[in-house]
Amino acid sequence: MTAHGAAPRVGKDGLIVMRPKRALPRPGLRSVLLIVAFAFGFKVFAYSALGPDGYGDRLADLTGGDAVRQAGAFVMQPDPATVWVHERLMELRALIPAD
Repeated sequence: MTAHGAAPRVGKDGLIVMRPKRALPRPGLRSVLLIVAFAFGFKVFAYSALGPDGYGDRLADLTGGDAVRQAGAFVMQPDPATVWVHERLMELRALIPAD
């Protein structure tokens, strides 16, 4: 194996030919979990920053758009985990004294 992602192969005629490996490596489980965690964190942040009513208004705007916006609205629906984390954050916020 070489540094450029190619490996030597012996052909039927006996010649050694360098064959490239896959062009794009498959993402590992760690990468997929990191992307899912980032997306979930973004959803919780947006839900907390806009509040439930403002977040619902933004989702309603997305629902009326094209197919890509509708898919985004489907993914960004507030699920029970998002609401639960938002509530815990609001409890923590209430514990911090305001200056």
